[in-house]
Amino acid sequence: LVIRYAAAVGNYDYLMDYVFRQDGSIKVRIGAVGIDAVKGVAATDMESPTAGADTRYGSLIRPNIVAPNHTHFFNYRIDFDIDGEANSFMKMKMVPTKVDADANVPRKSIWVVEHEVPERELDAVTRMELSAPAMLGIYNPNVKNALKHNPSYMLKPDNSVAHSLLDVTDVPVKRNAYVDSQFWVTPYRTNERYAGGTYAMQSIGDDTLMTWVEANRPIKNTDIVAWFTVGFHHIPRAEDWPVMPAHWVGFTLMPH
Repeated sequence: LVIRYAAAVGNYDYLMDYVFRQDGSIKVRIGAVGIDAVKGVAATDMESPTAGADTRYGSLIRPNIVAPNHTHFFNYRIDFDIDGEANSFMKMKMVPTKVDADANVPRKSIWVVEHEVPERELDAVTRMELSAPAMLGIYNPNVKNALKHNPSYMLKPDNSVAHSLLDVTDVPVKRNAYVDSQFWVTPYRTNERYAGGTYAMQSIGDDTLMTWVEANRPIKNTDIVAWFTVGFHHIPRAEDWPVMPAHWVGFTLMPH
C-alpha cells in the first residue's frame, strides 16, 4: 500500500511516499523533481571565456544558463507509541573487537553489538557517520514478545544522509542548526511540532529542535518523539534541464 502526496515548494515538486510493506516495515521515500533554480550567464559552453567564473558556484546546464549547487534537507517528526506511550531510544553500536585468545580459531577479529540507552536529550543526539555504524531504534522496555525481546522499530537510512557544508554562523544554518546531526529524541510536547520552529523562514534560530534539547529533559521510558533528517547534496547536470529526473531518497522503519 502506497500513500503519496505531492508538495510544490518553490521550483521543486516533491513526491512524498509512505510505503506499507507486507513484512511490517514502512518505507518513506522522497522524490525530488521539477526545475532547477537557474540564473543567466554570458557563457554559452564550457570553453567560453567567462565559463570558469560563471560556473564558480554551479553548473552550466544549457547555453547562458547556470544552476547553482545546493543541498536538500527533509526533517521527519516520528511520534512512536510502540505497545503504549512509554518508550525508550536504543542505539545498537557495531563495534570491532578481537577474537578471544582461548577460542582456538584462525580468525583474529570480529564485531559485536553494544546497546546504549540514552537517558536524556543531549545524550541521544546522533551524527551519522559510516565510520561509526549503528542501528537506531525506539523500543518499549515494559513489554516482551515470545522470545523475550522488547518490541521495537529500527530506522535505516537509505543512502540519504548529508551534513551541512555551510558556516555555522550563516543564517540558514542558524535557523536549521539541527541538520548536522541527523537523529534526535525529545519528550512529546504538543507545541514542538516543527524542527525549524513555528516561523522557520523568519526565525533567528531561538525556537528550533536545537534549542529545545538544551533543557536536556529525560527521554527514557516515557512518551518520546524521534526526529530524523534526510539530506542530499545536488550538483546540477545538463541532464536536469528542462525537467529534472526524479532523485529518490528516504529511510525505512523496520520492526525489530
